[in-house]
Amino acid sequence: MIEGYLSKAKATELFEQECMVQHGYDAVPEYRIAELFGLEAARWIERNIHADGFLVPGRDWNASGSCEPGDPFLHHFYLSGFMKIVSAHNRRVHVAAHTSSEAGRAVDAIWEERSRRLEEKDAAEDARRRKVRSRRKGGGQDA
Repeated sequence: MIEGYLSKAKATELFEQECMVQHGYDAVPEYRIAELFGLEAARWIERNIHADGFLVPGRDWNASGSCEPGDPFLHHFYLSGFMKIVSAHNRRVHVAAHTSSEAGRAVDAIWEERSRRLEEKDAAEDARRRKVRSRRKGGGQDA
């Protein structure tokens, strides 16, 4: 199972090694993707494979089979879909590396501090606006 990042070149090379022809196009079967990237990849596919999902039917993937014994309905992924799956895999690897890294935790703290400052700034601006509205409703007089 692949555990590290894949570059575009490595992903393309892997696709070329793993593909088979389906419906006149090179494609990688879903079971093979699960073997390469783990069951989390299969779960990600299931969440993103619906008609209006991230994985576009006919462009990123296709399927065939009659759903009868001996002829199961099987999905396969074209290069564009495979690249989306690799990107999702890279994201999982990236998040795991970031969250386990001291530098990643430091970066998170910097962004959390930024968010806190922005929330304080927004709250102060909201208070100022309320004060202005209150003055306007009161005829412009200071209380």
